[in-house]
Amino acid sequence: MCIGLIQTVTALSTHPYSLSAATTSTSVPTVATATATVTMQNGQEHGFDQMVQYISEFEIAVCVACRSALNAPPGISRHLVSTHSWTRKEAKALEQQFIDQPIRSPNNIDEPWIIPDPEHPPIPYLNLYKGGFGCHLCNFVCQTKRSIRSHYSKCHRGEVENPGQVWRTNLWMQRFNAGCRKQYFEVARGHVTANPAIASSHNAAITDSRTCDIRQQLQAQVQQRTAAVARSLEVIQPPEINTEVNPWLERTGWAIHLQGQNRFEISKMTELPTKDETIIQAICDSLKRLITSARQSIEQNKVNHFDMIQINSFHRHKLFSKPLKVHLAEQTFKQYTVVWQRLLCYVFRTNDGDAVGTLLYKLTVGQKK
Repeated sequence: MCIGLIQTVTALSTHPYSLSAATTSTSVPTVATATATVTMQNGQEHGFDQMVQYISEFEIAVCVACRSALNAPPGISRHLVSTHSWTRKEAKALEQQFIDQPIRSPNNIDEPWIIPDPEHPPIPYLNLYKGGFGCHLCNFVCQTKRSIRSHYSKCHRGEVENPGQVWRTNLWMQRFNAGCRKQYFEVARGHVTANPAIASSHNAAITDSRTCDIRQQLQAQVQQRTAAVARSLEVIQPPEINTEVNPWLERTGWAIHLQGQNRFEISKMTELPTKDETIIQAICDSLKRLITSARQSIEQNKVNHFDMIQINSFHRHKLFSKPLKVHLAEQTFKQYTVVWQRLLCYVFRTNDGDAVGTLLYKLTVGQKK
């Protein structure tokens, strides 16, 4: 049983954990458009219920933090769980609000996006890109000169002698997602000169109160969950899975005995005595002499074979098949002795309940003597 205690405390006090925090963004646009959004059930203006916005004009569900269109359910809940560390229950609850809405998914190549007209104002919650290049013969837009040259070469070969003199520049662009169906489209054509606030309202999103509220709440949620995980890892709990502990720990019942105790504090109770703990040190020294003397008696054949079998039994009144083995390497013998010493340190320090704040057991009259 003492070995089980030491194994339990040692294993539980060093159990790693990790927790992954959600990454939030800093450039969510706020320009008002003619698009409609779904009103959340609790009617809150800010908060987690605003994390996903539905834009009916384009049949998209947008993650406000990622500024990207999401796949239709169950894609919304999967994104919230995997990317933003939501619990499955919370993610499913929010996803239910979009179950009956038509949603175009980035992973559905058979369902094209609803592309706005170039004169359409920027779509809320999506990134807005400045300085794009556009074809003067079609609606193709891109971010680099290399891409626009490639477009003219593939789609308009022979139609234009010098594309660099005619392609459009300094365009405003958006895209629904950054995945396999990434497609830029032009917005706000002709609106930039008349309304220069379009750029600042998108790119200065750090001042947007809704975005700041959501970001702060996400950070607070991550901090709360991190703290909750840390607290739970400090407390010894019975195993939830049968294979979590070995059969020896399960039989000795140390995890149940120590349930609810702080594993780090319990671990300190099993440490060998310091130089100031003279009483415990005297007990440990006495135990070491006792074990050494017992070993010598067995090696000198002062204990008969049947008693050796009884001593080696795990169960009272039930004989074991083999006698106690004492022919061990010296280092192994020292390690076994230390295990028993640590057990006595635990008993001495916890027998009155003051060290751990509660009485974990009661000594018998004979044990007290």
